Amino acid sequence: AGLIHASDFVILQADDFGMEVFEHLRQRFPEPGEVPCILVTPQPSADLLMRAMRMGVRSVLRWPLDPREFNAELARLD
Repeated sequence: AGLIHASDFVILQADDFGMEVFEHLRQRFPEPGEVPCILVTPQPSADLLMRAMRMGVRSVLRWPLDPREFNAELARLD
């Protein structure tokens, strides 16, 4: 809290996209999709993908990142 300023996009690293992350994002960005968000996680389960997409996360990438895949996501944000 207090460290995030106006942003073009947000990259989250999370092992699990739990309710605490969801609530923090909801408080910071009240409108889902207001700021494009990429979630990076080592275990992208189907449940996690559904919850993240409902929150407005634009894409979910597997950690460790594939540089080509990550660059393609950044290009889509542009």
